[in-house]
Amino acid sequence: MSEVEVRALVEREVPGWAEDDVKVDALFKAFSGQREDWQGRLDFWRALIVKLARHLGLIVIDGREVQLRWFLRGGLLPLCLNDVLREMLRSGELQALEQQERQQQTSSLGRALAWALGFQTAKDTIDTAVGGRLVVTVLLKERVAHVCKTLADTSWKSDCIVTMKSFVGLFGDTDDAKAAMHYLLDKKLARHVCIDERDELIEGLKISLVQSCVSALNQVDYHMLQLHWTSEKMKQRLDALDQRVSQLREAAVGAKDKRVALRHLRSMKVLASSRDKCADLMARIQEILDAISDAEATKKVSEAIQLGNRAMREHHVTLEEVHEQLKEMDEAMVLTKLVGDALGGSASIDAVEDEDLLQEIASLEEEVSQEPGGHKEELAGTISRPDEEVALVVEGFSNLQPTLCCSVGPRLTHTSAVTTKICSTLLLQSFLVVTNLLISGKLKITTITKYHNLSTQNKYKT
Repeated sequence: MSEVEVRALVEREVPGWAEDDVKVDALFKAFSGQREDWQGRLDFWRALIVKLARHLGLIVIDGREVQLRWFLRGGLLPLCLNDVLREMLRSGELQALEQQERQQQTSSLGRALAWALGFQTAKDTIDTAVGGRLVVTVLLKERVAHVCKTLADTSWKSDCIVTMKSFVGLFGDTDDAKAAMHYLLDKKLARHVCIDERDELIEGLKISLVQSCVSALNQVDYHMLQLHWTSEKMKQRLDALDQRVSQLREAAVGAKDKRVALRHLRSMKVLASSRDKCADLMARIQEILDAISDAEATKKVSEAIQLGNRAMREHHVTLEEVHEQLKEMDEAMVLTKLVGDALGGSASIDAVEDEDLLQEIASLEEEVSQEPGGHKEELAGTISRPDEEVALVVEGFSNLQPTLCCSVGPRLTHTSAVTTKICSTLLLQSFLVVTNLLISGKLKITTITKYHNLSTQNKYKT
């Protein structure tokens, strides 16, 4: 973590940090007077410390580094940071990592005696912790929840066994893993598992994955820890053998003396044989772990089936009732299909009628387009001027409107349907005539509007 990175984060989180001297000077002042006078600045600094720790991916922060490096600006440091860290320690937002370790090593009776005899006061503890390693409580809880969710995704049980090496690997940092372990042990969410071998101490944790107190240790837990630890050891040895074989191969290839190259090759073959045996043992251990996981899954499925059978017995559901319900469902589906087919048939009839009408309109348009001269002669014999054409067309439209309104009603007879079709044909012919006049330039829109208004006024008068 560089000072440049921290400074960039501070400038991003605090607007005006680099240029607003008045604002920054007010924030840098020491706390004085009543608590109400500096409560706002305390909230600002405690929120800013948590934000910076989250952005930097830190659970454990160095109190001295926070006071001397994080908020350095122009050679000046905030005078209130020491008080801010004290308040955060008192409220539980920060925890002293060293104090957690001492509490885990000391019994509850010993801590009570120390407090009773006055060997250690709360003020002395806070003063000592301010400059040490501090755990950000909210970030610790978030990381622990994330790790527990990761473990729960690969386990069927409500708890799991992990070695201490695997636990540290999940957090990525030794201090973070220590803080998380102390938190889990303090909340009764984990138990420390230890096997005393002759040459090495095997340590691990039994972690609850359901946010409840973890169950007591049993013999199976110790066996699982032994299996996981052995698997890790075999993996470590396998990696070392792979690295050694690769080194001997490179040495044999680069050797100038033939005898030296042969010696390297013989050593490489011996190590390769050991590596193969180690890989076989590791595969067997993994098979045992997979078999245990499959057994746990089978147990969960069996429990679920038993619960289902018990629920069916409690609700008195018989096989005959199930078949009867399925039969009624099939009958309802058949009835629904019949209704759907009937509705589909009526829709198809309407579609055929619409198609016939469209074909008839197309044939009428074709007739009009094929005999333009005959229509023109017929119209020329009866109408002498464009204005008279417009008057007749508008009058035709006006006279056809009541006819259509009368023919289309709630009780449509065969005669009214024929009348509607004839009126539609006449409307189409009139529309074509007006269109031809507009295209030829013999007619204007204003003329149509004028005659339409006159026709409407005459109807109202009559």
